Amino acid sequence: MEEMRRGNLNIRGATTRPPLAVNILESEKREELALPPPVPGMDRGTTWLEIHLNEGKNRQVRRITGCTGHNTVRLCRVAIGSFRLQDHAELLEPGAWKYIRREDVQSVGV
Repeated sequence: MEEMRRGNLNIRGATTRPPLAVNILESEKREELALPPPVPGMDRGTTWLEIHLNEGKNRQVRRITGCTGHNTVRLCRVAIGSFRLQDHAELLEPGAWKYIRREDVQSVGV
């Protein structure tokens, strides 16, 4: 995990910038964030990480964890900028969508 925190990993000839934060996520925090349960059969010996990025490149989290010898089993986005997905009431089913306020769109710089 320390390798991930430091950054400077060589992935496909490019050096990664360090993430803003990499922390182990305890079960209480996973429940608070309303994350899905672990993948059945893959929950033994797994660790949930919370990773904050300034700017995420294509598959960056998967490549960073893979470069340090750890596979990403499940990846859950919980926020984009200051827009936290859990703050918007009901959880949406995969493929579902809902309208959001103009202020929320502007808060993430879109």
